[in-house]
Amino acid sequence: MSGLVVTNARVGIHHGVGHSPGAHLGLAHALANAVLLPHALEFNLEATAEQQAQAAAAMGLDCRGLSAMDAARAAGARRIRRAQAAIGVPRRLRDLPGPPRRDDLRPVARETMRDRALYFNPRPIAGEAAVLALLEAAW
Repeated sequence: MSGLVVTNARVGIHHGVGHSPGAHLGLAHALANAVLLPHALEFNLEATAEQQAQAAAAMGLDCRGLSAMDAARAAGARRIRRAQAAIGVPRRLRDLPGPPRRDDLRPVARETMRDRALYFNPRPIAGEAAVLALLEAAW
């Protein structure tokens, strides 16, 4: 059932970037995804402000009087980071068990560009440099 969800949800950069660290660095896919989620939300903010604002309202944030962009900024990545801290999930790639070296990020970015999940990302991905910037932010 979860496979059907992923297929129908059309995952984007968050899930696409999460594949390569597991395959190339031996990092747990779930932990890589947990670390990368707030960075993916920030990466996609300009393309998904309306949806992230809806998520903010669904999370119980009072968004009255805020633009969609401001509501999205107040919710998304910040809320995820608080949840990460509350449950003790590592918040940086370098904090994962068997941490990658920073030099490993470029090959991961290169490999990520071949991941079909990027096709469905709401914000076009200009190239390897954009993926590397997301990984660096998560480092």
